[in-house]
Amino acid sequence: ILCVDDEPTMLSLERRLLESGGFSVFTAACGQDAIQIFQDEPVDIVLMDYWMTGMNGIDAAGHMKRLHPDVPIVFFSAYSELPSESLGLGEVWLRKGQDDSEKILALLHSIAGRTVSRAS
Repeated sequence: ILCVDDEPTMLSLERRLLESGGFSVFTAACGQDAIQIFQDEPVDIVLMDYWMTGMNGIDAAGHMKRLHPDVPIVFFSAYSELPSESLGLGEVWLRKGQDDSEKILALLHSIAGRTVSRAS
């Protein structure tokens, strides 16, 4: 999983959560770094913050979808509603602080299972 968040504390917490769920994790603190990792590494899922300084999550996700349209993107943000420009880019929208860690991991494992099935 590529985890993208410009808030260092959140990025660290997200990484620990994902690793505790058995995922291998790449991290990026901005959209530009995320795109570079996405191009260079085998990424199965992207967990993307929406609002980041510089390039926001929607712009980064759009670039990633042009590179590899089949890689699912999960937006993980404090915003309560899905902005209209994100339609078609995200597999799902999760609100930070709303869902418990077990639910988030279960969702990501479900998405990962579908990703593996598509590759087979």
